[in-house]
Amino acid sequence: SGAVLIRGVIAAQQAHLVGTRVANFGEIITGKNGIVTMTAGKDVYLAAADSPAGSPHVYVQVSGATAGASGASAAAAQDGAGVVNVGKIVAPEGVVRLGAGDVYAAGIFNRGQIQALSVTMDAGASTALVSGSIDATNATGKGGDVTITGNQVGVMGAHIDASGATGGGTVRVGGDFHGAAGTPTAQITGVTADATITANATGHGDGGRVAVWSD
Repeated sequence: SGAVLIRGVIAAQQAHLVGTRVANFGEIITGKNGIVTMTAGKDVYLAAADSPAGSPHVYVQVSGATAGASGASAAAAQDGAGVVNVGKIVAPEGVVRLGAGDVYAAGIFNRGQIQALSVTMDAGASTALVSGSIDATNATGKGGDVTITGNQVGVMGAHIDASGATGGGTVRVGGDFHGAAGTPTAQITGVTADATITANATGHGDGGRVAVWSD
């Protein structure tokens, strides 16, 4: 029922941080095919992955206001965000999932570094604000997958890279192509001029897919 604040180092094959507010100022590091989830809400459900490389399912339910932050956790909740990452998350060839309920001013605020083959930020009916870097590159195979969704999505000077040696991956910002079903769509999506979104084939194969969408 409280806030989770990380300032040191977590080293584990899986790391699941759950609270009414969750913030990482330190480092979260897994081995190959690791899984990291950061989830904020009143009721949080984490479904077990089928395999170490499997994608965990995160369900966040919020009914009414969540507990307010105080002290150090208030500083972590930048602009009222439910999930904050200003540190480093490294899950080589693994999965990173950030999810927040709908009562936060900004569901997700990321200006740190994230490295994983699959990165999802789902702010629900709140706002996802992304700067820093998201590295979903693959030096030996196809690039990874990055999906950022919320009612409003902002990519502010961020560097998002889903390039791969044998083909580019997929990046979805605010929704899929033409608002295709299956991916939540944003009402407003903003990408600043100094941001970069890349899904190149760095060795051979086809370039990847980049979608920036709002309703």
